Amino acid sequence: MLSHELKHPLNLIGMKAEILPRLQRTRGIAVVQETADSIRRAVRGQAQIIDDLLDLSRMRTGKLALSIARRWTSPPCWRASQMRTRTKPRNAKSS
Repeated sequence: MLSHELKHPLNLIGMKAEILPRLQRTRGIAVVQETADSIRRAVRGQAQIIDDLLDLSRMRTGKLALSIARRWTSPPCWRASQMRTRTKPRNAKSS
């Protein structure tokens, strides 16, 4: 139930942001399109935060379990991780 209460207002805002630039009075106005795009991005970000918080809540209550396992990563990702561990931090003094 909490998910619905948190997401319902966001869904309404997102729907209005979708409709606004399509209205006859506002169609083709750049600032309206930019504002609607900004609102949609903010809504997606907030929805992701809500989903993450709800997942954390489910983990704490035992309703969601994580299965931790090793996964294969692509060679470029592996090389990048190795390069990061071999580089000296910026604040490190040379001896």
